Amino acid sequence: MVLLAATAVVAAIAGGLVSWTSVLGRVETDTIDARFAVRGNEPPGPFTVVGVDTATLQARGIPAWPWPRSLQGRLVRAVHALHPRLIVYDIEITEPTTTAQDQALYAAISAARPVVMVTSEVGPHGATRVFGGNQNLAAAGALPAYAGVPDDADEEVTRLDAGFSGLPSVPVVAARAVGHPVHLAAGATPLIDYPGGPGTVPEIHAIDVLEGRVPASRVRGRIVVIGVPAPGVGDLHPTDAAGGSQLSGPEIQADAIETALAGFPLRGAPGWLDAGLVVFSALLAPAIAASDFGYLGVGAALVWLGVGAVIAQLAFDGGTVLALMPPLAATFVSGIGVGVVDLVTVRRERAILVTTFARYVPRDHVQRVVERAEQQAGLGEELDATVMFCDLRGYTSFAEGRPARELLAALNTYLAQVSDAVMDQGGSVVTFLGDGVMAVFGAPLATEDHATRALAAARGVVAAVGADRVGVGLASGPVVSGTVGSGRRLEYAAIGDTTNVASRVQALTRELDRPILLTESTRARLTDPDALESLGEFKLRGREEPLTLFGLRAGPAPMSFAPREPVSPT
Repeated sequence: MVLLAATAVVAAIAGGLVSWTSVLGRVETDTIDARFAVRGNEPPGPFTVVGVDTATLQARGIPAWPWPRSLQGRLVRAVHALHPRLIVYDIEITEPTTTAQDQALYAAISAARPVVMVTSEVGPHGATRVFGGNQNLAAAGALPAYAGVPDDADEEVTRLDAGFSGLPSVPVVAARAVGHPVHLAAGATPLIDYPGGPGTVPEIHAIDVLEGRVPASRVRGRIVVIGVPAPGVGDLHPTDAAGGSQLSGPEIQADAIETALAGFPLRGAPGWLDAGLVVFSALLAPAIAASDFGYLGVGAALVWLGVGAVIAQLAFDGGTVLALMPPLAATFVSGIGVGVVDLVTVRRERAILVTTFARYVPRDHVQRVVERAEQQAGLGEELDATVMFCDLRGYTSFAEGRPARELLAALNTYLAQVSDAVMDQGGSVVTFLGDGVMAVFGAPLATEDHATRALAAARGVVAAVGADRVGVGLASGPVVSGTVGSGRRLEYAAIGDTTNVASRVQALTRELDRPILLTESTRARLTDPDALESLGEFKLRGREEPLTLFGLRAGPAPMSFAPREPVSPT
């Protein structure tokens, strides 16, 4: 739990750092590109671009760019004659040429008033050099506007600016010019809501306007942006539109103005929501992993990545731009952390499990038991086996008045003798029950001669401990072999009626004064049952039908190993 809690804290810190430092700002911008692409194109607003494009510049009689200002004036007059709602002149006019040329354009701008005139050069208090300064612009009915855009992490035009040095930006000025009171706080940089990729805003060749081939219906009542989109001489910029398309400066301005008119529909999420998503992303995997299912925590992190992307897209379609990188970083760190914690924990528990089982289970059984425990296979494998119960006689009276250290030493000696006898015959010590031992033969690995092995082990116990000091009961039949418990604590078990019978049979060894008793089911599975004698039928506690029990005939017991020193006498 401590490791999982630490994982959640580290993941939350990672998400916070990504948010505060914008270290993944470029990737964040790329996700906005993707969200535009998934959203798809939307109907454009009432905008038209009149472009000095390649077709215009290649037309007969048209000079190369930059044009004389008299020709630019002709274009403004021709556009104005088509009755647009507003003209945005997206060409900077800051340096004087000849008086006649400048006057021709100035007169055309004055006749088409109001015209938004762009500039990227702004002096104190919004002063410009367009047509010699703001006073001349005001006389012509022209509106100066700042044309700059904020720098983005990936150099894409993603946002619009509120303005610079007291001069409002083009979308703000244009929106106000058509009667929309747009207000942006100084320094605000809302996202441009691009309706689509290149060509989404209709474009008209400037040459067609100059030569009168454009019907007024294509311009009347629309906001017209005049600019130079021709490759090589105009301005083309990478944007978020349609997943990262390049758009011309005039089309970007049109999209920015439309964004302003729509009230800046794409808004960042509240800070508390972004922070909450980071915290949730950091906690999700560790919280699920805390239920003892580490792999589910990793899986939950992976699922959340997909679900979070869908939520972010739906929010974007609704106008809320969720920051993706901070919660993504938190999810990634928490998922990796949970996986590492789970791996370390599993390895550690596996080592403990192997070490523990190896004390009581033959080496060739250990891997099978561990694998089933790791898979949490539970009880599910039915095997034919022989169950042994062994109990030390007289231990209670022996323990009376003796020091605990002496009792523990004596008990450990006895348990070691029983364990060795069991494991030497390929059996598994299932559990210690005080001075009692439960063992099983033929599980968790099936063996055909489990009854013979169990009887040999019982003889070994008697030889090591003493016939008058131990009682061993054997019963054979089906047992369900596997692990029991929760993810926090697993134990190997062999469960079934056979286990109950073996326990009851062992309880009769004192009453019948026999060190070893076994059932007919065990005798039937022995390869050499001749060493047994029938003791008759006996009714076991808790059972209706009596069982025939067998004991060893009198005589020496064959041994395949040297007995240990017996426990202290009772």
